[in-house]
Amino acid sequence: MKPEYQISLKHGESCCSGPDPIMVGAGALVINENNRILLFRRPDSVETEPGCWSQPGGRLLFGEDPKDATLRKLNEEVGLHAKSLNLLTIHSSVRKQNGNSLQWISICYLCRDFDRTVTIPDGWKEKEDIRWDWFDLIDLPKPLSSFTKASIEALVEYAKKL
Repeated sequence: MKPEYQISLKHGESCCSGPDPIMVGAGALVINENNRILLFRRPDSVETEPGCWSQPGGRLLFGEDPKDATLRKLNEEVGLHAKSLNLLTIHSSVRKQNGNSLQWISICYLCRDFDRTVTIPDGWKEKEDIRWDWFDLIDLPKPLSSFTKASIEALVEYAKKL
């Protein structure tokens, strides 16, 4: 049987094609010394859950390690340099995007050890709809992205076991 499509990628490329695309993303719940969570509001211009509050993270590039992708996205999205990451959860969701079904596999790390300077990187300063802030777990902004909700639920379950 001949495959419906063929994908040829080089290291660092990203792909979303085929009849049932599966995307892999990675991100982190960043928690400061006051046990507040860092979230940013997704720009209205993005395809996936625009306007939702989200943990930093995003799509893996082909050949990229999930932890490396998380470190890259933390730096790109909020200018943060993590010193360590611990795996918190892996979850899956299927949603419609541009009229097609798309499955996301999301890998979430917990980050408590980072440099204390968080800034919006220069490439994002032009966008007026980019905002980030620290939030208490009992006073989170709405709406939250679906993967951030799932990550926070995993964090609560993790905390119950401590």
